[in-house]
Amino acid sequence: MADEYRGRVDFIDCNVWEDEEKASRYNITATPTLVFVDGDGNEVDRLLGYQTEDIIRSRIEPLLKE
Repeated sequence: MADEYRGRVDFIDCNVWEDEEKASRYNITATPTLVFVDGDGNEVDRLLGYQTEDIIRSRIEPLLKE
């Protein structure tokens, strides 16, 4: 998916056990968690648990239109 959205979406992997500050800032209490943030770093959406690519796309696409 990173290739599909290259230049429009940044995908960032975070190991919450190694980066507790980031996990705390985004209130990540379970894995996997996908946090969608805007250009200012504000959370705009969140998905918990395993998600299919289709579900992830269905959340990304509306955000790109905003």
